[in-house]
Amino acid sequence: FIRAGQEGPGGGALVVPLTAVNKEMADQVGSKMASLGELRNRLHVRVSDGFVVTADAYRRFIAHNELQAEIDRRIQATPVEHPQRLYNLSADLQQLIIRSEIPPDLESAVTGAYETMKAAEGEDVKVAMRSSALGEDVAGTSFAGQYRSELNVSGENIFQAYKEIVASKYSLPAMTYRLNRGLRDEDVAMCVGCVKMVEAVSGGVAYSRNPVNIRDEAIYINSAWGL
Repeated sequence: FIRAGQEGPGGGALVVPLTAVNKEMADQVGSKMASLGELRNRLHVRVSDGFVVTADAYRRFIAHNELQAEIDRRIQATPVEHPQRLYNLSADLQQLIIRSEIPPDLESAVTGAYETMKAAEGEDVKVAMRSSALGEDVAGTSFAGQYRSELNVSGENIFQAYKEIVASKYSLPAMTYRLNRGLRDEDVAMCVGCVKMVEAVSGGVAYSRNPVNIRDEAIYINSAWGL
């Protein structure tokens, strides 16, 4: 997927196939997608086909629309002690991103990656799109559930879904969490994983012990039928 004109501002790829991803690439694809690539490529666990829209792609999108200075200005002008002002800021920033343009080189890179996946699968592939922000899982922080996911995304809706996931960086919980921990906005690049949807009978999460009680060593499984 790497061709001339498809490199980000830091010289890295805008899109990386999941087959090329491993844990050493967390600064390019975020820890969530780096872990998924590690499962697939080094542990050989069954993982669907897919690709990652990288941190460089996010920076390209932000720079193309000249968003960072405007985002910084609005954040600095908003008193964080007023919940209603923060709520309004969150809504305004998300709309600012959703209304922004996808750069032509990023559009070309993502379209190429999707078409390659579609050709390999021999069908009109639907994808699950997940946030994989830088710093999402570093020690002492957890953004679990604060960013957006989109399921059953068709090829023609990929870019709208991408912008909505990027915009979820400014959801009220995520933005408040960063402000309370002194995390700089520009240090949190939003990578997005695009993985072929599985027609699942059921899905969920298994915990090897109780995540909220260190004295409880029982295994916990939370699941739901289908989608």
